[in-house]
Amino acid sequence: MAEAALRYAAYLDGDLSDHLRVHLFWLEERRSPTAVDRRPQL
Repeated sequence: MAEAALRYAAYLDGDLSDHLRVHLFWLEERRSPTAVDRRPQL
């Protein structure tokens, strides 16, 4: 259980912002971003 909590905390500190930026891009553009697309700031 403690290991899962640590992994979740690491996700919140790291990959979550990237995932949210991709999601915001999709909401605005209705497509997934490519490597050259600029993703919105949070």
